[in-house]
Amino acid sequence: DVFGFTLEDVRRKSAGSAVYIVKNCLNVPDPLREALVKVEGQEGKLALVSIIAAIIWMRDGKVEEGDLWNLLETLGFKRDEMHRHLGNVKELVEKTFPRQMYFDRVREG
Repeated sequence: DVFGFTLEDVRRKSAGSAVYIVKNCLNVPDPLREALVKVEGQEGKLALVSIIAAIIWMRDGKVEEGDLWNLLETLGFKRDEMHRHLGNVKELVEKTFPRQMYFDRVREG
């Protein structure tokens, strides 16, 4: 349980491969939950940062930038293309979200 989320291993019976889901385990009253989650016009950005946080969490707190972009591209978020709802995804992932302290972007080497 980290930041009100749990990671559950959901195994597919036929494939036998590990599949994980992130579940919200906060017990927050509905009106308060709506106030916390609903930021007018920001729903898409909050969804994207949640996806990234889940990826980082499933990778034990660290993910290589190339791996992150490969995963995001499988979900339709292209690094060098404008997203029709979010705009410049590269700017969000590499500058805006780290500046807003959703996660740290650290260069190694």
